[in-house]
Amino acid sequence: MKLEIQAKHLLPLKHLAEIKNELYFETKENFFEVLAFDGNALMGKFCLKKDKFIIYEKEEESIYVDLKDLKLLFTKMSKSPDTIITIFTKDNCIYFDFLERKYKLVLLEDIRSDKEKETKKHPTAKREKACYCIIAMDKMLDFLGDSFIDTDESVTFEMDKDMLYLAINTEIKELKDQMLVASGNFFPDNKCSYSKTLLKYMFNKLSTQIELEWEKKSYLRVTYLSDNFDLIYFLAPRVEND
Repeated sequence: MKLEIQAKHLLPLKHLAEIKNELYFETKENFFEVLAFDGNALMGKFCLKKDKFIIYEKEEESIYVDLKDLKLLFTKMSKSPDTIITIFTKDNCIYFDFLERKYKLVLLEDIRSDKEKETKKHPTAKREKACYCIIAMDKMLDFLGDSFIDTDESVTFEMDKDMLYLAINTEIKELKDQMLVASGNFFPDNKCSYSKTLLKYMFNKLSTQIELEWEKKSYLRVTYLSDNFDLIYFLAPRVEND
């Protein structure tokens, strides 16, 4: 594999690596895809079209890497977004060549069976009875900000017509907010809770708008609305004690 691209196009990788360091790189025929799994559950997917790359030489197999040691690289990429970065594999390693420095990572062994690789598919179509809405990113970031108690509370999502209701439950108080959505669809009895700690990693200013999709006792899907990349997160519901 050999890829060459402006650093700004790969910045979503930094945020995906914050929820899961170990990622699968896959160079498809027409796009580059990075997947984050927790066991058999998909947590995130990042895609770039082939035409974003200056050089695009694909690998036949998935590449499994741990990005936890690339924090310095991501910082430099953020400061020099228009600089070219080259990524290539050699001798069971992957190299990130950026600003006259090479970052080397040993590839992890992909211990999945062929059957597991086939079954690790992610949902793509909208669910028929799921709520969904488009909302400004700034509103979500304000709600999940540092003004709240920084513990692993649950965030409850509920929707009614053109309004999204969010609540954070703590032992001390319940903090609520409501947001007017740009567009969406809702079904009755749609309340569901998710981990605030994980949610905070899933929202950042890579996009001005996001689409949220969820249904009762099922996963939340967070889709970034951007013409430059595809970034989707999936989060399992939080099990609450009665």
